[in-house]
Amino acid sequence: MIVAEPIFGKLSRTWAIALSRSYRHPDGSFAGVITAAAPVGQFIEPLARINLGAHGSAVLRHENHALVVRFPPVDGEGGQTGDRKASNEFAELIASDVSHGAIHTLKAPDGHERSYAFRRLRGLPFALTVGMAPEDYFDAWHSEVRNTVLLLGIFLVGSVVAAWQLHRHWRRLFLAQAARREGEERLRFALATARQGWFDLDVPTGTVAASPEYAVMLGYSPNEFTATYQQFLDSVHPDDRAAVHAAFQRGMANDQPVEHTYRRSTKAGDWVWISTVGRVIERGAGGQPLRAIGVVHGRQRAQAQPGGAGAIPAAPGRSGGGADGAAVGGQECRRGGQRRQERLSRQHEPRDSHAAQRHHRHDPSAPPERRHPPAGRSAGQDRSGRPAPARPHQRHPRHLQDRSRQVRHRARRHRP
Repeated sequence: MIVAEPIFGKLSRTWAIALSRSYRHPDGSFAGVITAAAPVGQFIEPLARINLGAHGSAVLRHENHALVVRFPPVDGEGGQTGDRKASNEFAELIASDVSHGAIHTLKAPDGHERSYAFRRLRGLPFALTVGMAPEDYFDAWHSEVRNTVLLLGIFLVGSVVAAWQLHRHWRRLFLAQAARREGEERLRFALATARQGWFDLDVPTGTVAASPEYAVMLGYSPNEFTATYQQFLDSVHPDDRAAVHAAFQRGMANDQPVEHTYRRSTKAGDWVWISTVGRVIERGAGGQPLRAIGVVHGRQRAQAQPGGAGAIPAAPGRSGGGADGAAVGGQECRRGGQRRQERLSRQHEPRDSHAAQRHHRHDPSAPPERRHPPAGRSAGQDRSGRPAPARPHQRHPRHLQDRSRQVRHRARRHRP
């Protein structure tokens, strides 16, 4: 088969490559020539699929240096099909018998510097050269570097944003914890100053958690004060126990605060008045109470009163009864009587200097200087000798007069 150099068709007005082959009879005699024309445009698509970079070039030439096709196309004579102008390096390779090689051109027809790979097409009078510009050698590497830097940048920005969000969350959490600690400290100081405590009741189990102030209020140390609802109810005064349990049941029935005052025994066996305000703060799906919380306040220590019915018995299991209890009750009664006598004697004394002067003025046994004004001054003058202002006549209110009579009567009755 004979492959000719590119020929410009006069009828088709395109460049084509003529392919010719002889045709023979079965006996081997010459029968004619078969000729086919292949447009050079068919060779552009295979060359376009080669990735040579932005400045690469693929060139197909005939052995006689005639240009068949070039991709990408170049303006001017160097890009015209059939042009025989080639570089000296290409001419030397064509003239040699090598099948492949490499050449470097400083200035190609399009003005770029390239390094070409040369290869002859087996069985055809063509040579294919493909070249890459130096700036395209590391194009793939540059692409990988760009992608890597982009991923690193995205990772860095994401890390910074995540760190900033984490710092904001940590800052809010720190401020919230600081505010909570400050609020708890204020509440603790307020409860300690007011001598109040709190309790937290787990209703299903009956376990009670209490503040240290509550334990100290009852004479316990915070570490040894543990209780359940039943233990609490057993420590309530027998006369108040039913009312306390009724108030507890009333509080379990609704979410309204319930306040109740009762007497409770201390560690030493005394009775103290306790005022409690609490309510249910958590309920289950069926409405059953799960958790209740409240505040307790120790009002005052309960005092034993003389006379059986009003007397407060000792705490069960804390102090003895019988004779010891009677002795203690008698001592308390005697102490109460002494204190009462002292109060009555103080109430019978004159209240102020004006009352004392009035008492001496009307007392016949008082000295004369107390009953009469000094010499040279009349009763209607003050100490400087000037007329004293008139004072309206004042009478003691009736309730003060009645109080005065009661005090005098009690003083006579307790007089030995």
